[in-house]
Amino acid sequence: MLASTPASILNHKTDKSGIPFDSVKGGTALVRVRKQPAAIIGPNANKTFRDLADTAKEIGMPRLAKLLANAFRDDIRNGIAHADYVIWSDGLRLRRRNGGNVYIISHEDVLSAVVRGIAFFDILQDHNRTAMGFYNPPIEIVGKFSGNFPMPWTIHSDPVKGTFSISGSSPGPVTTPAYLRQVEITGRLGGKVLAAFPRQGNSDDEITINGIEVAGYEPHVVPLDPNGFDDLLKQVEHHAMQDDRRTKENGLLIASPFGFVQLADSSALDDLLPPPITEVLFDEAEGASDRPADGG
Repeated sequence: MLASTPASILNHKTDKSGIPFDSVKGGTALVRVRKQPAAIIGPNANKTFRDLADTAKEIGMPRLAKLLANAFRDDIRNGIAHADYVIWSDGLRLRRRNGGNVYIISHEDVLSAVVRGIAFFDILQDHNRTAMGFYNPPIEIVGKFSGNFPMPWTIHSDPVKGTFSISGSSPGPVTTPAYLRQVEITGRLGGKVLAAFPRQGNSDDEITINGIEVAGYEPHVVPLDPNGFDDLLKQVEHHAMQDDRRTKENGLLIASPFGFVQLADSSALDDLLPPPITEVLFDEAEGASDRPADGG
């Protein structure tokens, strides 16, 4: 993916290596900067997938987190990457990270893991190609990267050149009503993909939230008394935060990146979120039981 952004519009603070401080996560950083000898060290596959799964869980998508965990066998990857394995008649023998006896993964389970991984990346590439196609012809949006001020960005996918670019240039902050509306919506999501605002003592709202959780989401839940509920509805109307794709219903008040809407029950969730470009179904239990407790 090609991202062309004039350096003059970026206001990141950088160290001597040129890496923006806000692109390096605290704790287990994805990107490490080594001073002597100077080097920027990118994450390995294990760390990348672990970060993707952790992020999915943080934004309230635990089912996606499980899918990412099952699409990638870090123990097999480690063994092959470091040539620390033995192929025997009974399967693939791998050493444990903390020492001790080797453990065995049957040939059938190895094949299953390889096919699952190849299928995942094949589907991911198809998804990316389809998603990039939405930006041909180019689309301009107003938003911001990291700590930058909001400004217009042109997103373009060129199928002839095989490039995908995000470019922009602005002398100062730029906002639009659509951008300000999105800021108001995002500020009420609590860092999650979905936020639920159940009415105090309303059992139907609780049932709808349970259905949303069964569907694979963990919404940000904010119970409201009658006064709080009425105040929030007034804010939604004042800032035009309604999700106009759906007709008004009497039910659980839900916020998504598209806006606020009331759902009569959890079955309406499929209409709330955009249909998947590609649907992936994995056995969530598969591949979990044969891994050692120390992760291999």
